[in-house]
Amino acid sequence: MRGEDAGSLRIAAERARAGSPDAFRELVERSHETVFRLAAALLGDRDEAADVTQETYVRAWERLGELRDPAAVTGWLCRIARNVARDRRGSWWARIRAPLDAATERRAAASEPPAPTPHDALEAREAAGAVQRALRLLPEKHRAVLVLREVEGMSYDEIALALGVPVGTVESRLHRARAGLARRLGQRPEEERP
Repeated sequence: MRGEDAGSLRIAAERARAGSPDAFRELVERSHETVFRLAAALLGDRDEAADVTQETYVRAWERLGELRDPAAVTGWLCRIARNVARDRRGSWWARIRAPLDAATERRAAASEPPAPTPHDALEAREAAGAVQRALRLLPEKHRAVLVLREVEGMSYDEIALALGVPVGTVESRLHRARAGLARRLGQRPEEERP
């Protein structure tokens, strides 16, 4: 989370903790994409991710008094989302779901040339699908770290806080996630970016 955004979230969290529904609404608006992307990465299904995101904020509202450090609100929300996702996955994870990564789809659409050829569009769709399938095959703990780092741009410290693990664990999981993704995409690990 960028410094300015983190500061706004902290202020909204402080005000929400003091009982302001408007501040909580602001907190939801500012953190919704992060929570949704994490849920989507963990579950691989847009509808389930939306449900998890909603349940995350219901639980957060009920437990605002448990938020000790408003500056750590993103990590706190991500932990709630991870727990909600884990609870929901137990009931449906065995079913096959279509892969989803809303952020990747939006970025691919934004980066496409104004008038792509059908061939270019097909190649882009196939590449995005391959990445989504490879991401879905990673263990949950690796998917979560990879999405929080690469999609959300969170620092190692922020990810550690969000997932409740030491920074060294974040580093090793991220390394393993990148290597696993590269293997599944048929790339050599040396081609990974640092």
